[in-house]
Amino acid sequence: MSQSSETDAKGEFKVKSVAPGSYALQAQQHSPDDANYHASQKIEVGSEGWYVKSVRLGANDLLANGLEVEKGEDGGTIQVVVANGGAELDGSVRQDGKPMIGARIRISPDAETRYNRLRARATNTDQSGRFSFIGIAPGQYLS
Repeated sequence: MSQSSETDAKGEFKVKSVAPGSYALQAQQHSPDDANYHASQKIEVGSEGWYVKSVRLGANDLLANGLEVEKGEDGGTIQVVVANGGAELDGSVRQDGKPMIGARIRISPDAETRYNRLRARATNTDQSGRFSFIGIAPGQYLS
C-alpha cells in the first residue's frame, strides 16, 4: 500500500487513515515544471549538495528501521531533516582507453535496506564517459 502527502507552507504534512503495517518512507521535491509545484524556495534533494539527513518518529530512526503502524495507534510527528553539504563523487568509465558512453553507474548504501533506498543514486555516463553525483548523504556506499 502506498500513500503520499505534500508539505504545506510551514513545511508540515499529514497522512490520514494509515492502515496497520510496515512502511518505508521517501522524501522528494516536485520539479518546478510540475503543475503542483508551489515552493517559494527551491530545495531539491540530491542537487546543490542537499540530502535527507534524517527521518525520525520520536527516537525511532525511520531510515534504519522503517515505520511500524499498529491497529489503534493515534499517530505522531515525523521529523524529516534535509541538510546541505552532501558529498560529491565524480568519475569516468573507460574501456580500451575510450570513454564508455551511456554506462549506468549506481551507488547504494552499504547494507541497503527497503528503508534507506532513498539514499541510492543512479546516473549514466555522458559523451566523455564522465558521471557525477552531488548531495550524497554521509555513510558507506557500494557501487
